[in-house]
Amino acid sequence: MSRTDLDVYNEACGFLIGSASLHGGAYSEAVDGDAEWLAGIAAGDFLPFELVQDDGFIIRVVIDEPLSAREEDEWVGRTRHKLRVPDGRLVVVGGCQEYLAGEEMDEFTASLDVPPGDYLAEVYSYYHGVNGEFCLREAGPDEPIAAYFRRTRPGEPFPLWLRDLCADDPRLDPGHEEEWRDEQVDYDAEKPAHVGFLIHLSPLVEEPAAPAIERGWIAIGQGARRPDACPLGLVADHLAVEGDE
Repeated sequence: MSRTDLDVYNEACGFLIGSASLHGGAYSEAVDGDAEWLAGIAAGDFLPFELVQDDGFIIRVVIDEPLSAREEDEWVGRTRHKLRVPDGRLVVVGGCQEYLAGEEMDEFTASLDVPPGDYLAEVYSYYHGVNGEFCLREAGPDEPIAAYFRRTRPGEPFPLWLRDLCADDPRLDPGHEEEWRDEQVDYDAEKPAHVGFLIHLSPLVEEPAAPAIERGWIAIGQGARRPDACPLGLVADHLAVEGDE
């Protein structure tokens, strides 16, 4: 039905997925981890995700169609949830409690029109996102990223992002450190923007098992796995621009 990439500006160590109607709404008095907050998660009214650090990210929204082969092959973490979007306006917010309380959050909020209703929301983490490296380590073994690439993609040229990482830290490519000592990596225009998270929305048929919650947030590293081949990254080629509906 649709694919849209949302660019979320973020200065918090967590983000929210939910409905625009949550802003200053039923959970305006909820405090992270209290009974009302946890009830909201259980009901699927909002989903607060923990982040490793306070970075911005791009999140792809896929509605009622299968993941592409690359999207399916490259995820490093996954959780499944009930998600209610009664007003038909999906929001992804850098932060959570402030949005629920009704504070001004336009700078940190990305939104998208979706058919109103209850969804199965499968939330995927990718290596190039805020939580990606954590998920990869959680899945094990703890292998330097360039070694992982060489082992699983023999003979393939390093992508630009990996060359950049190795030039910055040659230890990521054990046995090849000297090759990176004087390496200078220049991007032609801008560094390619990669998708860090993906929300796959489909009709809710059966409610999934509850995710693990830590300190009131959906914990990092759940469903962690190490793909058979080192991820190349999902380029954000469906990026919504300001004013899009």
